[in-house]
Parts: sequence; structure tokens; C-alpha cells
Amino acid sequence: MAGWMLRGRYQFWLDMFLIASYTICFITNLVCTPLDDVLTSSFLRSPEWYKWTLGEEFQAKFTQWRTAHIMRSLFGLFGFVCCCCSSWSTSLQMGDQLARDSQLPQQCSQQAAQRHLREVVWEAR
Repeated sequence: MAGWMLRGRYQFWLDMFLIASYTICFITNLVCTPLDDVLTSSFLRSPEWYKWTLGEEFQAKFTQWRTAHIMRSLFGLFGFVCCCCSSWSTSLQMGDQLARDSQLPQQCSQQAAQRHLREVVWEAR
């Protein structure tokens, strides 16, 4: 956790939301998986299974699955957006660092020229 503090508050909260989003996505995926299997096997047996009259127990599970599936999709999308924002922020920081590093040879050559000029003036005295 201490490693995040060096990256700033914005990046810390972005990373925390990213971790929370993918954790919620994982948990809802665990909730959805059993009914995913039932729905897949039902579809393979009869592609028009959803037109049948369904029992109350199955409808309750299907409603729970639908809610968990929507949460799984939304939090997966939020996690992806956070990951993109995090990468974008890091890319901008690296771009700034590269811009500063590209100016470094110019600054070094200017400093070397000034040093050389001072040496020439010193020798002339």
C-alpha cells in the first residue's frame, strides 16, 4: 500500500476503485456461474426453453442471476475504464518524463559550453 502513496491521491483512489470493481465482478461471477451452466444446458437441449412456463423457484433464481449479471457487466466495464484511466495517467507521466529527458542533452551541452567559456576566460587572465 505504501507504494501507491508515491503516485498521488488520484492514482491511489483510481487503483482502489479498480481493485474493488474487479473484486465485485469476481464475486458476482461466482454467483452467476451455476445458473449460467443451467441456462447453457437448457438452451442446448431446447433452444426455445424461455417460451415455457417456468416455476417460481427458477424465476427467483433467474431474477437473481439477471441482477448479478448486470452488476458483473457494469463493474467489469467500470474496472476496464479505471484501468484505461490508470494507464493513460501513467502514459502522460512517462511522456512528461521523456520530454524532460529529451531536453537534458541540450541543457548539458549549454552547461558544458558555459563551463568551457569560464575556463577560457580564466586562462586569458
